[in-house]
Amino acid sequence: MSRPSRSSHRSTLSSIKKTEVIINVYDLLPPGRLASTLWALGTSLLHTGVAIGDKEFAFGGHDRPEVTGVYWTKPKTEPPGAIWRCDILHGFTYNTPEEIDAIVREVGTFVALLLRLKLISKPRLH
Repeated sequence: MSRPSRSSHRSTLSSIKKTEVIINVYDLLPPGRLASTLWALGTSLLHTGVAIGDKEFAFGGHDRPEVTGVYWTKPKTEPPGAIWRCDILHGFTYNTPEEIDAIVREVGTFVALLLRLKLISKPRLH
């Protein structure tokens, strides 16, 4: 069995695209003194999304089953009433956009199953 030469190995590695994985953090409280104070204390009512390339993936828990689950938007698209607060570099991926979409679909299907079986519950405010 022959091993690839170092030069062909290097050219293969240089053709692989490294993509940042970023966590975007949104504050769901209306702008004001309370939201600012809680944020300064390191807490608030927060929503996060994971941005990979030109898509930001998130989970939404709603009363309508067809809306609940994993979805994607353009990165830093604020949920209704929310304010973008910061982003956190989580790491990098070498997966292609198609591979990322397949992984997210698989996770979304699994989350939907857990919701149907009531093994997890939708986030709710009371």
